Amino acid sequence: MKRHLAAPGDLPDSFPVDAWTAPGYPLWFERHRRSEPELVEQRHRAGRLTYRPCFSIVVPLFRTPLDFLGVMAESVLSQTYDNLELVLVNASPERVELAAAVEALRVRDGRVRVVTLDANYGITENTNHGIEAASGDFCCFLDHDDYIDSDLLFEYAEALNADGAIDVLYCDEDLVEQDADTGEFRHMNPLFKPQYSPELLLCKNYAIHLMTIRRSLIDAMPTPDARFDGSQDFNMIAWCTGHARHVRGVQRVMYHWRISANSTATNPDSKPYSLRSCRLAIQGTARAQGYRRGHHWVGHLQPP
Repeated sequence: MKRHLAAPGDLPDSFPVDAWTAPGYPLWFERHRRSEPELVEQRHRAGRLTYRPCFSIVVPLFRTPLDFLGVMAESVLSQTYDNLELVLVNASPERVELAAAVEALRVRDGRVRVVTLDANYGITENTNHGIEAASGDFCCFLDHDDYIDSDLLFEYAEALNADGAIDVLYCDEDLVEQDADTGEFRHMNPLFKPQYSPELLLCKNYAIHLMTIRRSLIDAMPTPDARFDGSQDFNMIAWCTGHARHVRGVQRVMYHWRISANSTATNPDSKPYSLRSCRLAIQGTARAQGYRRGHHWVGHLQPP
């Protein structure tokens, strides 16, 4: 995948060129997304893949605005790769309109599974309930206010057909802001990710979206609890990448992280408790993978 942000004549006079703030990114994104004919062709090719794993997209819902739910669900159900299930974990059943909208999705598409909780148990425990209900070969973790491009699962399925030992996948992402009048999304702040780097992952959860993990690896992981709320995804991907056979970053911008009042997309301090749970996740990863502490080695790894 070419990473040029603009034509040479459009590049600034000074360097480095920062993709995060590049004004030409929205145009670059439109030029590089799949065209409708390409998506049609993908639908035909998807049915002919030798290996057709089932992807369970787990989405915890809590006081989810109906328009957020609609955008997210449509992005999943319109995937060019069809062997999937959408697991919606509703932790606010008292919201009658939300419960009705979730039920309408279930009736509309047999690939939608609904888990209705009697209360909100926090993001980690709510996610655990979704994993329990999921039946796919891989679990994908999608936030209720974000959305994915139609070709994402096809790209993942192709990667798995090329390498059957992949246990963890992620892709490039960006931030999006929705125009209140037109409903159109403005793309900005792309995160172009490297392939797996355990050192970088301990410093920054760069692989966060769309985090996709083989179910057997999740089942082998110690079950997290509410102590990891706010960093539950970091805890999971740190443990799973450390125990995976192969990790693959699919280098296309296909996950879109919505900027909203309660999102950490632009305001990490909106969830201050996540800093505490992040430290807990890092400590657990260090112990499990044998990072050096002083002159001693912890965990199961030994120095060369």
